[in-house]
Amino acid sequence: MKNKVFTGFFWKFNEQISSQLVTFIISIILARLLTPKDYGIVALINVFISIADVFVTSGFGAALIQKKGC
Repeated sequence: MKNKVFTGFFWKFNEQISSQLVTFIISIILARLLTPKDYGIVALINVFISIADVFVTSGFGAALIQKKGC
C-alpha cells in the first residue's frame, strides 16, 4: 500500500511539474511572437480558463452527475 501511494504521488507530482513547465515555455514563445496588446488578451483569457479549471478539478462535474432530479 505504501509503495502504491508513493508511486501515485510521484506520477502526479511529475504531471503537475511537466504541465507548469510546458505552460511557462509556451507563454515565453507567445510573448516573443505577439504584440503586448494581443499577449494581454491571451493572458486575460488564460485567467478565466484557470478559474474554470478549478471548478472542473474540484469535483464540480462529479457533483452534477450525482445530483438527483436533474
